[in-house]
Amino acid sequence: MNIVIINGSMGKNDATFRVLEYFYHQLGENYSNMDIKFIGLADYNFEYCLNCRECYKTGVCAIKDDRIEEVHAILKNSDGIIYGSTANMGGISGLLYNFQQRTRTTAEQLLYHKPCIVTAVYENFGGMAAINELKRMVINGGGYVVRSLPIKEFPNQDPLDERNKGRIENTIEHYVRNLFRIKPPLPSRVYTALMIHLFLKPYLLKNPDMNRGILSSWIERNIIGRKRLGLN
Repeated sequence: MNIVIINGSMGKNDATFRVLEYFYHQLGENYSNMDIKFIGLADYNFEYCLNCRECYKTGVCAIKDDRIEEVHAILKNSDGIIYGSTANMGGISGLLYNFQQRTRTTAEQLLYHKPCIVTAVYENFGGMAAINELKRMVINGGGYVVRSLPIKEFPNQDPLDERNKGRIENTIEHYVRNLFRIKPPLPSRVYTALMIHLFLKPYLLKNPDMNRGILSSWIERNIIGRKRLGLN
């Protein structure tokens, strides 16, 4: 099993990093059959999405020098993903917004049928708002949220106190059970099917030549067959 942890926080040793690092160590120490990768978005200095749609046509981003395709490949080949973000003024980090666009998460259904955890660390308010945005990012990308975990960071208090460590460990146990599900839960399958067949597919097939990169990715990953797309 390939699990990817995505740290959407700008801080390189802040509370969000430490929470996700605890996920990383707990998975690594207790589940030897897992390959776990930790990706800190702040370490990559990704460029902003140009909205040029070159990736729709070719399947590769037009920006060639910031390693986005390297990370895209890691997500594409993963079995499950853990997203974490600091709650910034009631929302997720700008890093994650840009990352979602640059990896064409929604259009390509990059998270198709993958179980995910979402966690947000917040100080005063906005924790659940950030959680809801993370959930929306996951389900619109074709994945499903196994467990969401808001963590309040009190002044002068360790976000990894015994209570929060217990919550994380419980979340991991629940998550690992979902990794071996044959199919995602029915509501997730229905939502993803509607997203693909009612919204994305009609849009992409208006101009299949200009969107062949996305359509080829769907076919490659058996999201939808060539015949179902009406392609030769």
